[in-house]
Amino acid sequence: MKRSSIYLVIAISVLLFLSGFVAINQNSHYFKSFKHSEMIRKIHLEQEAAAVKVEELFFTLRLLTSNLIAQNMLGRHLNNARKNEIREYLGQIKSSLKEVLAIYLLDRTGTCVVSTDRRFEGKNYGFRPYFQQALRSGKGVYVARGVTSGQLGLYLAGRVNKKKSGTLGVLVMKIDPLSLWRKEKAIPSIGFEKWLATPSGILFNSRNKGYYLLGPIGKRAEQMLRASRQFEGIILQSLGFKEETWKSLLSRHQLTLKKDGKRYLLSYYPLFPNALGMLVILSEDFKTPALVMLNRSMKFMDLAFILALFPIIILSFYLEKQFDR
Repeated sequence: MKRSSIYLVIAISVLLFLSGFVAINQNSHYFKSFKHSEMIRKIHLEQEAAAVKVEELFFTLRLLTSNLIAQNMLGRHLNNARKNEIREYLGQIKSSLKEVLAIYLLDRTGTCVVSTDRRFEGKNYGFRPYFQQALRSGKGVYVARGVTSGQLGLYLAGRVNKKKSGTLGVLVMKIDPLSLWRKEKAIPSIGFEKWLATPSGILFNSRNKGYYLLGPIGKRAEQMLRASRQFEGIILQSLGFKEETWKSLLSRHQLTLKKDGKRYLLSYYPLFPNALGMLVILSEDFKTPALVMLNRSMKFMDLAFILALFPIIILSFYLEKQFDR
């Protein structure tokens, strides 16, 4: 066997080894990119599904209002018998909608006259933006922690009008905002976090107890929080990003930045104007279960390629000696 033939065999073997090594790692990169884009696609679908669900609940609210008016159950002054009748009717609707925490009727001053949760009755919620929005434009959306119940809620409000009596008040449906995104448990938690966010930057989700800000908690943020009564009685915690991060994110909707030596990708998806959005935080060590398995397979195949090169080297030395003889 000629020396040139031996070198040719070795060269071809090394080229095959290198091309295989590069191809596998390149496919790994494409697969990771695919998994990332696939996850973003699922988030968009979730976002659309949540918006559709809220529109369905708004339709139910309008239907409720129409039925109450059609049955002549509403008026400026309601006696106890009529209140009980309305409360029973609203209770039946609430029990059929698992997302709904309470349904209640406010008069023109914002005082609750009838509610499926009796604790609300007699309380005035005229300071709530959803009430003011509904009186002005006929529809209101707002996220807050209940001042009476202490429960987090997404409030959907609709103005109640009667032809002869004019505006009677506002009908409100309080729903659990986290119930719209229960699928988040199926999304991996390695290097991934999904939050619901208010326009003021208050963050919350079902995995972490409490309420958070991206940046430091300053006196100004605490004063604004107290003044709005949006999240009355809560203790804010920080995720450790810079103070200006939230403002930049609202204007650009996506940021890449560093924290504690690690790179993060922050993406903001508005859900309901001036009410609620979704924040997705991906760190550089983001992994799905499929990517974890892929990384393990990649390490095994890389090792296999390296080990496969040893017999080729040994064979080349053997053939070299045979040739020399």
